[in-house]
Amino acid sequence: MQKNLTIILMIILYSCGGDSSTSPQTIDHYSKDLQFLNDLSSSNGKSVEYFSDFIENILYDSSGYRSYRIKKMYFGSIGLDSLPSSIGNLDSLTILKLNDNNLHYITESICDVYDQLDILNIYNNNICTPTIPDCIEKNTTITEFYGNQGCDILPDEGDRDFILDLINENWADTTAEFINKLKNTYTEWEDYWEDGKLVSRITEIRYDNKAIKKIPNSIADLDSLRWLELQNNQIEIIPGYIGSLNRLQNLILFQNEITEIPPQIGNLSNLEVFKIDQNNLTGVHQNIGNLGKLKSLWLTDNQITALPDNMCNILSNPGIIIYIDNNLICPNENNACFNDLITNSTQPDCEE
Repeated sequence: MQKNLTIILMIILYSCGGDSSTSPQTIDHYSKDLQFLNDLSSSNGKSVEYFSDFIENILYDSSGYRSYRIKKMYFGSIGLDSLPSSIGNLDSLTILKLNDNNLHYITESICDVYDQLDILNIYNNNICTPTIPDCIEKNTTITEFYGNQGCDILPDEGDRDFILDLINENWADTTAEFINKLKNTYTEWEDYWEDGKLVSRITEIRYDNKAIKKIPNSIADLDSLRWLELQNNQIEIIPGYIGSLNRLQNLILFQNEITEIPPQIGNLSNLEVFKIDQNNLTGVHQNIGNLGKLKSLWLTDNQITALPDNMCNILSNPGIIIYIDNNLICPNENNACFNDLITNSTQPDCEE
C-alpha cells in the first residue's frame, strides 16, 4: 500500500509542475520584431497570426534569453495595403517579398535594412509617388521601378511632337509598322517626374539608314536626349536648335551631306563624342572650342582647309582624340597648336 501511494504522489507532483525544469519555456518575438508585427497587423486590418504563416524566424539566444527574430517574409500576393516604418528595425531580415500587393507608398526606413537584404521584391504594386526611398532610387532607374507599378505614364508632348514632325517632313507616306519601329525600336525612352506628373522622355535616338533629309526644329524640345545618332542619311543642315540639348553626350552624324557646323554647337556643354566625318564640311565653327567635355572628335573625309584658333582649347581636354585624315589641312595655314595633330594625320602635299 505504501508503494502505490508513493507513485500517486509522484504523478501529482509532475502534473502540477513540481519540477519546473521540465516545463517548456515560452519563446516570444524580440521586442522590436513584435512591434513590427503589431504595426503590420494594425495598419492592414489583419491579425498577427495571419501574417505568421508567411514568415520564417530564427531563434536568437542572448545570455540565456531566447527570442525569435524575423528572417524571411514572403508577403507576395496577400493583399498587403501598408508597410509600417518599423520595418527598419528588423536587423535579422534577409528576404522581403512584397510583390503583387496594393502598396501605394514605400517607407524610407526600408533603407535601414536594405544592405542586409538578399532579396527585395516590390514589383506590381501601385507605388506612383514622386519620390521613392534613396536606397532603392540609387539601385534602379525610374523607368525600371515605375514600369512595374501600374502607374499612368504618358509620353512627353514635346517629344511626341518631334517624332510626328520627323515623320511628316521625311516619310509622309510611311507605314504604321515603320512608325511603330521608329518609336519603340530605334528610340529609347525613360520616365521622369516633371511638374508633378510621371512622363516618358526620349533619351536615345538611333535613326541610321532612314533616308532622313531634314531634322525638324522641334528637336529643341528633346531636352532629356543623351544620344543622337543619324548616320548614313541625306541630311544637309544641322538646325541651330540642336544647341538646346544640354544633356547630349553623343552626336553621331557621319555619312551625310552636311556643309557646315552651326555656332550653337558650342552650347552642348556635356558633349563627349562628336562624329561628323564623311560629310561636305569645308570648315569647323570656332565655337567647337567651347566643348570642355569633348573626348572624341571625328572630322575625317571632309573638305576642311583650316581649323579655327578657338579649337586649340579642346586639345587640352583629358584623353581627347581628334581624327582629321583626308582633308585639305596644311600646317602653315593653321595655328601652330595643330602642328602635331596635322603631322600625325595623313594629309595631301602641302607647300613648305
